[in-house]
Amino acid sequence: MRQEKYNRGYLTIRFLAGISMVVFLLCQLCYAQEVKKGGTVVAAISANPSTLAPSMSYAISPIMVSYTMFNALVDYDMKGNMLPELAESWDFSSDGKTWTFRLRKGIKWHDGKDFSSADVAFTIKEVAEKFHPLGKQAFGPISKIETPDPNTVVFKFEKPFFPTSSYLSCWYSGILPKHLYENTDILKNPYNFKPVGTGPFMFEEFKQGSHLTVVRNPNYWRKDKPILDKIIFRVITDGVARVSALEKGEVDILAPYAMAISEMKVLEAKGFVVTPIYAHDGLLAMTLFNLRNQYLGNKNVRYAIAHATNLDEIAKKAYFGYGKIPVGPIPSSITWAFTNDVKKFEYDPAKANKLLDESGYKRDSKGIRFPLEFVYAPSRTDFDSTAKIIKAQLREVGIDIILKPLEYAATIDEVFKKKKFDLTYWSLTMGPDPAVGTARLYLTSQIGDLPFTNAMGYSNPEVDRLFQQASEATSREKAGQSFKSIQKLITNDFPVLWTLEVPYPMAHSAKLVGLPEGPYWTHHMENVGWKK
Repeated sequence: MRQEKYNRGYLTIRFLAGISMVVFLLCQLCYAQEVKKGGTVVAAISANPSTLAPSMSYAISPIMVSYTMFNALVDYDMKGNMLPELAESWDFSSDGKTWTFRLRKGIKWHDGKDFSSADVAFTIKEVAEKFHPLGKQAFGPISKIETPDPNTVVFKFEKPFFPTSSYLSCWYSGILPKHLYENTDILKNPYNFKPVGTGPFMFEEFKQGSHLTVVRNPNYWRKDKPILDKIIFRVITDGVARVSALEKGEVDILAPYAMAISEMKVLEAKGFVVTPIYAHDGLLAMTLFNLRNQYLGNKNVRYAIAHATNLDEIAKKAYFGYGKIPVGPIPSSITWAFTNDVKKFEYDPAKANKLLDESGYKRDSKGIRFPLEFVYAPSRTDFDSTAKIIKAQLREVGIDIILKPLEYAATIDEVFKKKKFDLTYWSLTMGPDPAVGTARLYLTSQIGDLPFTNAMGYSNPEVDRLFQQASEATSREKAGQSFKSIQKLITNDFPVLWTLEVPYPMAHSAKLVGLPEGPYWTHHMENVGWKK
């Protein structure tokens, strides 16, 4: 299909993708001489996977396992640049409304059937868009998908929606075999638990509550990959038991969410490789303000809280020295959208007291200006520690924080549905594209009762306009300009105390090479192996 002249932004993306692939291949040559072929790796996961099919979930356990068995149209480097995978090349039209992907030839499903463009079109529109939690936002803007031949896929948009390009990995849209899913109840399809993919490993067995095993795909389209013969995913629901299993050599990998940040320094001291990963989906811990509150509706009160909060103390005590201090709604790990040129709030209790005095909130005989209720889920130890630290810090400027710990599900109900909170604490991903991941917290249209949306009641028409402008940009560079303006506006309004950029902790045996593999930590595991 003939394409229109490509704009500079998309050419830049393709150039960066090419450079990233060259660097990737050079790295493979570097460690190929020190890795041995074959062997088995045991990885701990924290729960039974709710499905083994991608495109329906982004929970850690299902995706960590299914990523080894499936591929997607494209892959991403650590900065979120697109890399070839099932699609070996792509072109985006200058108006952003036509995206053409050229697929690799000769790829087979694990059952021997041919992979084709029909599988891509079916997965994106009939599975990912309908069943993935972010599917409607990420893939709904695609008006139709054309398959002019088995090796060509064409996305058509009524208007540009560049964020879709950040959601084409296995994490959101791993490609499923149409011949096994068409005309079935997709959520109840038996292949969700005995998957057939195109990836480096093939399904062998799954014993609920015990383990899941995948074995090397001898016909994988990337020659000489994977390195390992087998991966066993052990289900260990207790966090202490997972760490103990690593220390005893019973497992070789603790992936993100399989270990607590508090264990990182301990395991590192024992000789394990420990990595704090700042992924390009940008995990951000935040203290949300309910702007409906009579005190928090006053911007100077919010500014005072910012000046009264020592974020370094939170990082040190609640996150054991890990984490980065954020400056606004987009984390620094989303490099192409981030700016440091925003309004900042240094720790300064004297300035906090001055702002509160000027706002007319005087201290009573007990030194209290006013109370605020802090609703949170203490099942997360970092949440519990942070809430208690903030309580102590704000007491110094006369704000009485009343802690209200609840079960996780009850906290969601209290905060996002009932709006019965003054302050609350969450850690949420802000990417991989802020037009989806970040916008849900700040758009006026996201004020409702859905979990992890705009519970603050924040509304700024110019922010709404700029998010729309970013989503319709025809290049990452143009979208980035809008996001930089958004950050300046939101940090000035300050509806959220951005508390910490949180790393994903990962630990593994020092005898393993090839980890972390890509921006999703364990990824396909095709380059992971044992040292010689």
